[in-house]
Amino acid sequence: MHFLFQPLNHLRPIRAWAASRGAKLALDAETFALQVSLGDRTCHFVPRFSIRTPNGFAYTNVLGDQGSFVGWLPYEVRRWPAAVDKLNFKQWCVDQGLRTPQWGVEPLGPTLDFLIKGRRGSFGQGITGPYPAAHGASMAELPVDCFYEAFKFGQAAKAWYWRDRPVAVEVVAPPHVVGDGRRSIEALLGEVRGSFDKAYSPANAGQILAWQGMAASDVPAAGRKVWIGYKYVSDYDAPVFSDRDKWDKLDPAVRQQLLDAGPAFHRAIPAQIAHSVYTIDAVLDPHGLVWFLEMNCHPMVHPKVYAVMLEDLLHSPA
Repeated sequence: MHFLFQPLNHLRPIRAWAASRGAKLALDAETFALQVSLGDRTCHFVPRFSIRTPNGFAYTNVLGDQGSFVGWLPYEVRRWPAAVDKLNFKQWCVDQGLRTPQWGVEPLGPTLDFLIKGRRGSFGQGITGPYPAAHGASMAELPVDCFYEAFKFGQAAKAWYWRDRPVAVEVVAPPHVVGDGRRSIEALLGEVRGSFDKAYSPANAGQILAWQGMAASDVPAAGRKVWIGYKYVSDYDAPVFSDRDKWDKLDPAVRQQLLDAGPAFHRAIPAQIAHSVYTIDAVLDPHGLVWFLEMNCHPMVHPKVYAVMLEDLLHSPA
């Protein structure tokens, strides 16, 4: 994810596209707003910055004293129902014949392990679990504006779309430790291998450990892989500063699922704002099936979006 926070990683593909088309760029150092002009067409790009608030991460268009740059968009803020409410998105998937985990406001039954999710929010906020299926019968009342979702374990995926076209996708394997038959999970997490490493706490892994029938004090057998997270962003992710886009390396069958879903996602966007960037969060399960989870209309921008977006806005026939 660090790759997305580097301004030059965003500017370089825009400069390359402009050079290939003879377009002109103007960057305002005061606001970080960007203007791209080609012939008689001009696009004004609004900068976006991630900031921390008392309620977690948020985005702003204002270049302040804090925050990280996360890209440019040719508009300020756009919202639509399927990208604001996760249940709207899931119902849209069902209506369009797209794969999404089962959900409901009542326990899902005796065979489905599950998560509890808030209907709104991003960055993995408002999610608890996973819980074993048997736990559903003993759950207290479901929190307000939350729902049950069947837990699909696999690789976390985030795909960037421009209109109906997937442009980039990150696929992240869930973090794990490997047992040695001697040390507990807590000890394995706390092991520091050198100046390049740090100690981790098992505090945020409790629920997924319990889902596996384990606790932090357990000593896993030698060679046993123990999962300690499942979200796209977790407390156990190693810093990665290179581009994590896997689009060109994905199994063709997985790529096809993302391509086939694009028109259905695009139809969820009102026609007057159809030229929009959005992300789709999903799980890629061990069988190669993509399970669509939610749509985000206000994402960080992947640098590979720019060439496709600029070509559409400035070079395609009006």
